[in-house]
Amino acid sequence: MLEDLTLFFDQAEFAQDAVWSAQPDKPVEVIFDNQYLETLGVSTSNPQATAIAAHMPNVARGQTLTINSVVYKIDDIQPDGTGILVLQLKKA
Repeated sequence: MLEDLTLFFDQAEFAQDAVWSAQPDKPVEVIFDNQYLETLGVSTSNPQATAIAAHMPNVARGQTLTINSVVYKIDDIQPDGTGILVLQLKKA
């Protein structure tokens, strides 16, 4: 029996809608993180979105996600083997 992953993507908790360039008319629920990092005096951020793989079939590098009115290019796709994707993002 497959686990209902949508329970982890509740907008009342952590998730939010994103607009995916491959299906712009249907928002995708993601958990967005834009962690601030500082290493050796250089500061940067590491934006990423976590999504349900079945909600983003055929996701590909170079496509975009718009989150909070900011457009991000999908730079890397990391499936975790449980039906979840971690998408590494860069501002477009």
